[in-house]
Amino acid sequence: MAAREKPNPEPVAREAPPHEVATPTSSGSGTAAGQSGAPGGPAAGGVLASAVPRYRNTPPPEYPPEARQRHQEGVVLLDVDVGADGRPAQVGVKQSSGFPSLDRAAVTAVRRWTFEPARTAGLPIASRVEIPIRFRLTD
Repeated sequence: MAAREKPNPEPVAREAPPHEVATPTSSGSGTAAGQSGAPGGPAAGGVLASAVPRYRNTPPPEYPPEARQRHQEGVVLLDVDVGADGRPAQVGVKQSSGFPSLDRAAVTAVRRWTFEPARTAGLPIASRVEIPIRFRLTD
């Protein structure tokens, strides 16, 4: 019996909406809520609210034909710098799937994504997120 292939890579987090992956993990540029010594933060007697970026438009990556033919599967972990405008400024491979064509497809797709930018005190800010992309063929 011939194997049936999924038309698109499957997101790592099954509970996420269609074509989204796990909730972005923020690090870097934003100021965390409640951080001591931050302007307007607890040291100044105020509260500083912050939020990580959220997905806005996330078209799925194309499964490379050569990877399909070779039955290659894997997870690519990407490091993404998201600008205050919600667009990826830098996309890099943090952990390879072990297959360069899958890694390239993931990077190419995420470069086209858009995000609702992270915010601090209601203002959009640049941030960094990690995004896992899973490529899987099913039978």
